[in-house]
Amino acid sequence: MQIEPHQLASEWLSKAPKILEPILLALPDAYYAIHVSDNALRVELAHYFRSVVVSHSASAVSRNAVPIYVIDMPDFSWDADWKNWQREPGKSGRKDAYLDIDGGRIIYKVRTGMVFLQSMSNKVAIGPAKANVNQVINFINNQYMNHLQQQGWLICHAAALTWYDKGIALAGFSGGGKSTSMLHLMADDATKFVSNDRLFVKCINGKVMMRGVPKMPRVNPGTLLNNPKLLSLLTNEEKARYTSLSKSELLELEQKYDVDIESVYGADRIVYESELTHFVVLNWSHRNTSPMQIENVYSTELAQHVPPIQKSPGPFYQNESGEFLSDPTPPATSRYVDFLENISVLKTTRQADFAGLFHQLGERLFQHGKDT
Repeated sequence: MQIEPHQLASEWLSKAPKILEPILLALPDAYYAIHVSDNALRVELAHYFRSVVVSHSASAVSRNAVPIYVIDMPDFSWDADWKNWQREPGKSGRKDAYLDIDGGRIIYKVRTGMVFLQSMSNKVAIGPAKANVNQVINFINNQYMNHLQQQGWLICHAAALTWYDKGIALAGFSGGGKSTSMLHLMADDATKFVSNDRLFVKCINGKVMMRGVPKMPRVNPGTLLNNPKLLSLLTNEEKARYTSLSKSELLELEQKYDVDIESVYGADRIVYESELTHFVVLNWSHRNTSPMQIENVYSTELAQHVPPIQKSPGPFYQNESGEFLSDPTPPATSRYVDFLENISVLKTTRQADFAGLFHQLGERLFQHGKDT
């Protein structure tokens, strides 16, 4: 398409009724200035990202911040000859479509009508933003994810936390329980949240380091119902309704809830960068009734445990040369094996047991049990 990103950005920004004072975000090695057209949306985004929001007096942040624009315009439409973005195995239905332009890409969210401009120098979200805040949050996080990958960090489909001096990542196929496992481990006050669903790793000075993104866990009702720390996030009516369902019915529910880590666990329970020492692959089953076990994964077995960890960078990813992917191809298996060889890799087997994971993992890491 014969239009350049800066021209399109200027056109879209001219439609905004106003642009408010930016929200400044400071993440490890990256700064962002979020310019929003609506005050209510600005307040909501500032609250969501409060763990990384800095004062406007932080001149170094302001001077080096990458601008991201968010324009709330419910009636916005932009016609194009869209190409469907192929969904990853196991997922169906149209979700994302895209159109590549000279030096950039336009992404269209089929179900909501949100439109995003992604290029090296222009990052704009426009459409019914207030009604789709989660997509705006993802767009902002995608800019940091792009930055990390352009700096050589490898994307992983994993949740992560620190536990005393250990950095622990948890991976499993969709529905395997990585978020639920991470939140159960967070019951120990010695843990800190790193990331929920996207984790980035890199070998630096002989250590495997990990970085997370400020995206809070989105979990199903069963996770809340079976975690005393999270039960208060449900109303009495919701508790009664979900309690009446079977375990299999709970697992099939599409309803998702955000877990605000700071509200539930405290403002000091988040860290977005740490050394990674242990990777736990959740290879258990909700249908198995045999007692859960944690086993070592040896170097000769690493490649077969990579699939649940692999993750495509997605349609928003733009590499350091400005190129985009045309399909959800994940990084090569060998890249994952390379970093896994430098840390301890474990796997859970048999029954999915979150309380059991808490105790058994604690015993392995610290030679004594942990009380839930």
